[in-house]
Amino acid sequence: MARSKTFENDRLDLPRLGAIVLIAAGLIWFLITIGTFSNASVSILFTYWPVLLIGLGLDIFLGRSGPMGLPYTVFAVAVLILVMFIGPPLGLSRGPNVVTETFVEPLGNAQSARINLDLASAPNQIFSLDGGGELVNAELTHTGTINFTARGDVNKVVELSRSFEGTSFGFTGVLQTRWDIGLSPDIPIDLFVDVGSGPVQLELARLDLSDFALSGGSGPVQLELPASQERYQAEIDGGSGPIKLGLSDRAELGLTVDVGSGPFTATLGRDLDLDLSLTGGSGPIRIDLPGGAEVKVEAWDDGSGPLTVGGGLQRISGSDDTGVWQTPGFDQADRQILITVRRAGSGPITIR
Repeated sequence: MARSKTFENDRLDLPRLGAIVLIAAGLIWFLITIGTFSNASVSILFTYWPVLLIGLGLDIFLGRSGPMGLPYTVFAVAVLILVMFIGPPLGLSRGPNVVTETFVEPLGNAQSARINLDLASAPNQIFSLDGGGELVNAELTHTGTINFTARGDVNKVVELSRSFEGTSFGFTGVLQTRWDIGLSPDIPIDLFVDVGSGPVQLELARLDLSDFALSGGSGPVQLELPASQERYQAEIDGGSGPIKLGLSDRAELGLTVDVGSGPFTATLGRDLDLDLSLTGGSGPIRIDLPGGAEVKVEAWDDGSGPLTVGGGLQRISGSDDTGVWQTPGFDQADRQILITVRRAGSGPITIR
């Protein structure tokens, strides 16, 4: 006689196991939303969630039902919910050691600075200080160990990164961490930022940048570049996370952008003097031009993604997705925006 229940079969029913996990996730999320679980219980969830992997692994390895004809995944879900209820009084909600530290480097006699920031998975905000006697003021809520070094007097070099010893499957520490880094607007700064997996907001409009480089990661990036006292160079190497760039009014710079798999969006301010070099990737690219700007677009390579050029630009040479487009007054303008598509990728490029 054939068995009537799927879980009584010797074969593993992966869709049913996936449904169990989704139902369990929805149930736990609902209980958190209505306040059944405390913050300590949520901490336990993000620390001991690998119990679900154990249940799934047993089901895949054994390929049949566990005790009472139920999958091991069901027992793993039950254990996790039980521990969320009884764990806080037992002290099981302790996750990674999260501490808050402040790192300050005084401005002193510095006339310029080179600052290297290697960001972690925490949310990050980098902004301009209100002046005063500090070159760097960083308030970091973090796990692991912070490496903060500063050397030099007139030309200072500051480096900030994090090292983490040991292994943790918990997300609790990540949810509690945050980096807030203030930089001095009073001297020229060469700023180099390596983005991690956390979201990054770089409010740099008030800084005096002499050089800038951003290495993208998987976290989303919002970036505002300034109009510094002197023309400067900036470089953006995209990752898998989306990047949104804003350029301040009257900025003068050469900008090189190598787009990765994440989308790249740039909103250009007014009265720019900009030389923008684009290398496309698989992510879409969109450039929003300011009204009344004198713009020239040169596309050297058409790639597999479409190129759309608007904003009042007229084609003057080429065909299909290669060629030259420009506004009527570009050649006579004192301030120009030159956009060069050196290599197009598979993502669409829109300039408008």
